[in-house]
Amino acid sequence: MNITKHARERWAERIRGVDKSAVPAYITQNEKQIQEDINKTFEASTLLYTGQISYSGGKASSKYFLKDSLVIITDTSEQNIITLYPMDYGFPEETGLDKTIRDALLKELDKVEGEITQSQSDFEDKLGDNEMDSNTVTNQLKDLEEQEHELTKRKRALEAEKRALDESRKVLRSGSVELNQKRKNLVSQLVNSKFLLQDMSEV
Repeated sequence: MNITKHARERWAERIRGVDKSAVPAYITQNEKQIQEDINKTFEASTLLYTGQISYSGGKASSKYFLKDSLVIITDTSEQNIITLYPMDYGFPEETGLDKTIRDALLKELDKVEGEITQSQSDFEDKLGDNEMDSNTVTNQLKDLEEQEHELTKRKRALEAEKRALDESRKVLRSGSVELNQKRKNLVSQLVNSKFLLQDMSEV
């Protein structure tokens, strides 16, 4: 990993306690050791946050790591260590207030991280349920489309059958006229007797 000149200077000044005026010479003399120490510290650190913190300067997002009370800031690709510094809230070291504050903030951060994780998990569950419901509806729609297709075919078949029956009705009516006339003739012949003629003449 690349360690910027600024980060090396801050390591010498803030971590090793080198006087600011002697920092350049210290870095020149201890370049390799500084590189190894910073890398080793970074490898043992824990990621705190990825994003842009309003008072950190600049507009680019960064990654914030913590090793004990040391903050290490890198770019989001973790290719460059930009700077590093110890947590210092301005209280005398002997009071222990810096550690108390740091521990309280870390505890609260852990709580919030847990809530975020739970929130993300709940969201993923809802997303999964939504996808499952969507798939179910899609399958139901597919089934309905298949049913609609079959019903449409059935309806067309029934319409064709009705047209055929209508044609048959026309043929039947035509045949019925002839049959009715034949029936009438037969009945006339059957009931035709001398008494019918006599009765009809007297009516």
